[in-house]
Amino acid sequence: YGERITILAVNNNEAEDTVRSFVKKTELDLAVLLDPDAKVTGLYRVRGFPTTVFIDSEGVIRYQHLGLLNRSTLQGYLDDLGASQ
Repeated sequence: YGERITILAVNNNEAEDTVRSFVKKTELDLAVLLDPDAKVTGLYRVRGFPTTVFIDSEGVIRYQHLGLLNRSTLQGYLDDLGASQ
């Protein structure tokens, strides 16, 4: 998707070394932000994990998806946001 989208992972209330170990083990290739006090979780009203938040180019939350995403559901969100290939 090039520069059309930015993907960030936000960790919830875990130690930095635990997060680094997970990122290394799973070979994640995206920015992982630490939220040691769970402030982001509260601000975005996250009620379960994983939660995916889709924010448009104006900074408006357009969708919040609770649970795992499959490829077709993710593609539907991206299409609706105008970010698809």
